[in-house]
Amino acid sequence: MSERSVHISERCFGPVVLVERSVTIQERKLSGPVHLTERTVTIPERKLLGPVHIVGHAFIRPPVLLTGPASTPGETSCLIEWTTDIDAYHRVRYRKQGVDEWTITDWSSPASTSASVTLSPLLQNTTYQYAIQSCSVGDGSQAFDWFAGVNFKTLPTSIPLILSLTGFAVTKNTITANYTSSEACTCSITGKLSTFPFYASWYSNLVEHASPHSHTKTGLTPNTTYHIKVTCTTNEGAIAYLPTQTSHYVVRTANSEGVGGGLLEVAPD
Repeated sequence: MSERSVHISERCFGPVVLVERSVTIQERKLSGPVHLTERTVTIPERKLLGPVHIVGHAFIRPPVLLTGPASTPGETSCLIEWTTDIDAYHRVRYRKQGVDEWTITDWSSPASTSASVTLSPLLQNTTYQYAIQSCSVGDGSQAFDWFAGVNFKTLPTSIPLILSLTGFAVTKNTITANYTSSEACTCSITGKLSTFPFYASWYSNLVEHASPHSHTKTGLTPNTTYHIKVTCTTNEGAIAYLPTQTSHYVVRTANSEGVGGGLLEVAPD
């Protein structure tokens, strides 16, 4: 078979795999492996092991993964980043944990050593599996095998839950807490006598409902001091307290004639 001349660029480092360990470079014999620096190499075709991929004037090889992949999840998206040793096109495949079918992104463009692929839209508070791939040629050839990243979980919705007290109404046997919340929520009031070392649940609304809120505890003792906490929780996990997590309300029922009582103070726990 005849010999051929192949032009390569200096950025191609090889090694070129030959059946025999010799390469003719400008009529000089060198034993391989060789770091190729000249722009013209003559290779006998019959001695070449495997195909040589030639694009323009360069041998093309798959890129090598240098760093990553790293994931930065949000509520409905996730940024996947990694780097390669040469300019390459990049893509990601991903799926919800427990699902068989993969979703695959398009190859990124232009070619770059830094990959940055955003996966969207995703489900909130959900675990996903993913793998990355990079290739040297835009048609997907000369790509390294799928490389799996560590599973990531998207974030839950962040809802600011704000509670505001509008007041306490008391009778000799009842205390009513009136307050508002910035979001629909599930509310719970707990209370204790000044002489009791624990809080007992007075009211627990198991159904989420909108503001304003008004909860009444009956069967109380006249002219008695109670310590009260109010807690509200959204389905997304946001929690708010009245007035803060480390304080509570000190409220007194009216006397046997229905006189007096009400909010005495906001006290630390």
